[in-house]
Amino acid sequence: MKEYNDSFDFWNKYYTYTKNSDESDDSISLGAAALEEQLKLLSKRENVLDFGSGSGWASIFLASFGAKVTALEPAANGTECTRLCAADARVADNINAVNGDDSYLDCLTEGSFDGFFSCNTFDVIPEEVTERALQRIDRVLADGASVLISLNPDVDIEWILKRNAVEITPKHYAINGILRIVLKSEEEWLRLFGEYFNVQKVIRYKFDFEPEGLMRRLFVCTKK
Repeated sequence: MKEYNDSFDFWNKYYTYTKNSDESDDSISLGAAALEEQLKLLSKRENVLDFGSGSGWASIFLASFGAKVTALEPAANGTECTRLCAADARVADNINAVNGDDSYLDCLTEGSFDGFFSCNTFDVIPEEVTERALQRIDRVLADGASVLISLNPDVDIEWILKRNAVEITPKHYAINGILRIVLKSEEEWLRLFGEYFNVQKVIRYKFDFEPEGLMRRLFVCTKK
């Protein structure tokens, strides 16, 4: 899918490093209390995989509470941001920032991680890529591992079309030639994640900077 292949360059340009101008500011608030609560629980695990880690914000939050984190991100600039921001936050020793995609997991031993987090990843990549990634993730997670999967805000087709999105294949929408939305109902996501995980609950939340009415979904799970 061209719109997916082109997204790698899009996201690589998206991530830029900005040094915290206030070095005395040790704040690690994410501006989303419900998410922070779950991430603090996840940080109690020994080895956490942050899949599609972006700029590394979640990895740094987890590491700040003591977790050892592998931050896996296909965009090279995202990985570099993670390394630099982790150094600024003085948690670099707790984060292994890896530039790669899901194929990287093939070189790891089974059950390498007892914790997993992913945010805004599975709903911006093709369904077949998600299926392949989940199979690889399933192999490297230990039985009973804690799993948190967060998705982008839950939107409907009207919202999507107002953004001039184009349906390139069923349920896959591109904006300006870049795959940006894979539209599934909550029931469809539950069926998909339920193949690999015991879904305990779905938490709806938003970041403080986001408008009212658009809520994200956080799937709280354990590995089967």
